[in-house]
Amino acid sequence: MICSIDGLSLFDCVSFVRCGWRNRIKTARGAQWLTTPTETMGRYQQAIQETRIAGSWAGERWRAITRASHFAALALRPRAFCGEFEREVMLMSDMKIGFNRPKLTGNELEYIRQSLEQAHLSGDGAFTKRCHAWLERRLGAPQALLTHSCTAALEMAALLTNVGPGDEVIMPSYTFVSTANAFVLRGAVPVFVDIRPDTLNIDERLIEASITPRTRAICVVHYAGVACEMDAICAIAARHGLAVIEDAAQALMSAYRGRPLGTFGALSAFSFHETKNLISGEGGALVVNDPDLITRAEIIREKGTNRTRFLRGEVNKYSWVDVGSSYLPSDMLAAFLLAQFENAERLDEERHALWNAYHEALAPLEERGLLRRPVIPAECRHNAHLYYVLARTARERNALIAHLRTNGIQAPFHYVPLHTAPAGRRLSRAAGELPVTTDLSARLLRLPMWYGLGAGAGQVVEAVQDFFRTASSRAAATTGYAASRASALNLAWVPSTSDEVHTNAT
Repeated sequence: MICSIDGLSLFDCVSFVRCGWRNRIKTARGAQWLTTPTETMGRYQQAIQETRIAGSWAGERWRAITRASHFAALALRPRAFCGEFEREVMLMSDMKIGFNRPKLTGNELEYIRQSLEQAHLSGDGAFTKRCHAWLERRLGAPQALLTHSCTAALEMAALLTNVGPGDEVIMPSYTFVSTANAFVLRGAVPVFVDIRPDTLNIDERLIEASITPRTRAICVVHYAGVACEMDAICAIAARHGLAVIEDAAQALMSAYRGRPLGTFGALSAFSFHETKNLISGEGGALVVNDPDLITRAEIIREKGTNRTRFLRGEVNKYSWVDVGSSYLPSDMLAAFLLAQFENAERLDEERHALWNAYHEALAPLEERGLLRRPVIPAECRHNAHLYYVLARTARERNALIAHLRTNGIQAPFHYVPLHTAPAGRRLSRAAGELPVTTDLSARLLRLPMWYGLGAGAGQVVEAVQDFFRTASSRAAATTGYAASRASALNLAWVPSTSDEVHTNAT
């Protein structure tokens, strides 16, 4: 019954707006009742007949609702009224503007056809080698190795740094679970450090106090393709003899002080998941910047064997020589990825144009103190991976997400901080309370960003502006926003005086 699900958390498939009616479905044919209404003192009210539902998922409960009286005759995407809320059921496929949409850029299908004709579909075929060469040339790195995911690349990095049970690895809590899992699988303990309020990257000023005799590495995450403060972090690592690993999943074609991200640490991991700037559906790469690790990286990637040396003719047979796993992607995925690489510059320009359009259009809302836009430090060349805004409160963020959803726009929040997750509480420790992480993660939402969005970006901006036109009635608190902005302005990195984004190629 509808009444039984209104107490649930907001799921991706539902949203709420204010309404004063009960127990109705709104369709193109007008309002209809789930059950026959009764008149009480001139007002129509009728409790919906109770349906007992097994399980706790919203989808199961909705399927039970669809069996209610009169429902079968109604439209496919109804609005169900209960109490003072109107619930609109909107699957992601119903969104007019989804958060992400993968795009073919040119030769993807042709290269896949060639891969099939060459009869080499497994790993390390001709297209894989061409992708390796592109990455090494683009980054100026001694070795790049495609993997089947960024997660796989991070797992390889954990093996290559020899972390083991009881060792500690410093990282932010505001990241994807793979950052921590790669080291937990080796028995190491993630140590979560708070983030900066300006870039949402690990706060380099808090790292040194988190180092213990068990610390083995610092794993940085370049959030939204904006660089961490790598000069300070590398200096800290050098003083304490620690490895630096870059989780550069979002950062291909970004730079710090003119140097490509992914080239500062001994090892770095990139992602080509369908939500990234350059994609192969699933996929990743490990970049090896320490020449001493190249041979072992090849062995770990090939199930712990020296098969790569055998294929180069350096040994007359290959055998098991170390730990490892199967981290190679299919050459068909590499074929798709190569076509994306060939169009990287054009795609980068298009993405920056969209990012800049959002940034300019939302500036008046920031000036009025209604939201905060991303901060791009002058030292950074970012890749326009994502565009996020920070609402003033968590409640207002949730209301804005719901408002956009009712307008057919998918604008999700991002990571749930790992230190608050059940596994995070068991398998890691936090260096303090992490107040910035907790605050900003609850107020952030991401706007749609994909090639070909075009005029859809204007619709997104219009919906955001429409939300704030009626914001006065919500009486949202501004304390969190003011504190975040004040903290950001006190940091060494401050926003540029110009709204221009730093996009000089490196």
